[in-house]
Amino acid sequence: MTDHLGRALLGPTGEHHATATPRLVELTVGMAELPLVRTVAAAIAMREDYDIEAIADVKLIVDEACSLLVDRAVAGTALVCRFEIAPSRIRFSAAVEGFDARPIDDTTLGWGLLVSLVDDINHTVDTSRPLPVLRIDVDVRRERSRP
Repeated sequence: MTDHLGRALLGPTGEHHATATPRLVELTVGMAELPLVRTVAAAIAMREDYDIEAIADVKLIVDEACSLLVDRAVAGTALVCRFEIAPSRIRFSAAVEGFDARPIDDTTLGWGLLVSLVDDINHTVDTSRPLPVLRIDVDVRRERSRP
C-alpha cells in the first residue's frame, strides 16, 4: 500500500502460518471514511466465523486504532489499512503520515481499551521519510472470543 506520493506505508508483516497462506485485504481511505473500515472489519470477522461479541470487538478495535492515528494525521493524507486473515486470526495494521514523530501515547484510555481487547499490539513511527509514518498493528485470535 502506498501514500499519495506512491511510497509504501505498510511493508510485509513477515509472519505466516505454515498451514495456510494468509489472505490480505488492503484499504486506502480518507479520514472521513472510517465507517467503511469498520464495515470491512465486521464482514471479515463474520466470514471467519467469529461470534457476535467478537465481531463487535473487532469493529471497536479497528475504530479505536484508526481514531488514534487520525488524531495525529496530516490533513488531507490517507489512512492505509491492512487486514491479514489467517485461520483463527486477524491481524490489522493501520498507518498514516503524521504531523510529528512522537510515538502514540500508550497511557490513554483508548490505548488501554485496545490492549484489553487484543492478543498482541504494537505501535511504531517510521522517521525515514519527510513526513513520519505512524503505524499500529494488532492481532485478534478467534479462540479468545470463544467460551
